[in-house]
Amino acid sequence: MIQVMKAQNGYEKWCDDVRTPAKETCAMQSAKAFDLAGAYLKKHYGRRSQWRWGSIHVAAGDHRPFSFVPVVSRFFSVTPETPGDGFTVDVGHFFIRDEDRPFANRHAASMRAIYDWRTSSDRSSSTRPASRAIFFRRGIRTWPSAGRRSST
Repeated sequence: MIQVMKAQNGYEKWCDDVRTPAKETCAMQSAKAFDLAGAYLKKHYGRRSQWRWGSIHVAAGDHRPFSFVPVVSRFFSVTPETPGDGFTVDVGHFFIRDEDRPFANRHAASMRAIYDWRTSSDRSSSTRPASRAIFFRRGIRTWPSAGRRSST
């Protein structure tokens, strides 16, 4: 990919859109993609100063079927903000082709743990995301530590 983007060894031809008479370069295609992404974000999320990853990357804790009933959905849906993406330690995969919530966190770790290998004490801990969601729903704002379990 680096050779393609740097237009080395003839690989730059991968960036040309053969459907057009002009010869597009990788720099041109990258700039176009960046502009299209910016236009999409502005259209859907307002001014750039208002963009926050957490506000659109929420844990999609939808209840089936009540999350889809407008009158009661707020009582059954749990959607806390989540960091990360598919390539971070705090994994949170999303489906960009979902038109309603393209950045909603659909898959995450089933257990998260911190191990202290230096000592045999109980300084290691783990948590389950489901328990955090329950505590978040109840309004307890310390939800990242809710459900924490000692390793001993």
